[in-house]
Amino acid sequence: MCTLQIAALGALIKAAVDIPGMSDDDETEIIQSAVEKIVADVESFMPRAYWERIVTSKAVPNAQRELLQSHLFVYYGDKLPYLPYLSEDDERLILHATIAILTDAMGNTKLDDILSQETTSLSLIAIYIR
Repeated sequence: MCTLQIAALGALIKAAVDIPGMSDDDETEIIQSAVEKIVADVESFMPRAYWERIVTSKAVPNAQRELLQSHLFVYYGDKLPYLPYLSEDDERLILHATIAILTDAMGNTKLDDILSQETTSLSLIAIYIR
């Protein structure tokens, strides 16, 4: 993923995260750094055939995407604290939102389409509740 995509993904997620005592610019930097770390980690271990479905027109069937998403949630849940500079709630929200958006982009709606919207097709509140 390029820097602009990381920034756009961070901006979508930032709408649901408030880090106490931080300015807006500092929050943006912290969230983008967290998103960049998660994306780099997911990309590094995910087979190229899956990762390409995020950025190309190829799609993964819904059932397979949902299974992958649930496995990624468990995988990262077991690694907590993964981002020790965040509260547990903010860390879970950023992890879940990033993973949900990446796996959503493996379907018929591609990452650039998701990132070009002011809000995602996924409800960040629903992600938080998970």
